[in-house]
Amino acid sequence: MGQNTYRTIHWGRDLQVWLVEGRDFRSPNTQPDGPGKTIWGAKQKQWFYDTVKESNATFRILVSPTPLVGPDRQNKNDNYANAGFTYEGAEIRKFLGGQKSMYVICGDRTGSMPRPTR
Repeated sequence: MGQNTYRTIHWGRDLQVWLVEGRDFRSPNTQPDGPGKTIWGAKQKQWFYDTVKESNATFRILVSPTPLVGPDRQNKNDNYANAGFTYEGAEIRKFLGGQKSMYVICGDRTGSMPRPTR
């Protein structure tokens, strides 16, 4: 994995993928929301912004273990789709919205489809 748990992989000239870490740097979920509350941590977030700005890949994909948009379940308060991390979530979404050919894949969500019956 390397020195950091977050990393980027450039695959040829057309694809670059970012894998971010959502547990190692996060503030407590119960901390009041604001500029000091984080999931990614200042160092990882700055690394993400810098490397995305420097990227010349045709397609750029962020793989996030937690959702960046909602809605999420009302009893949750531990990701960017909840009120608990509104400040940082809005900051990251604003940055992503200004990028060309940037896509987000969330790895921690299951569908809400009913289970099949036997």
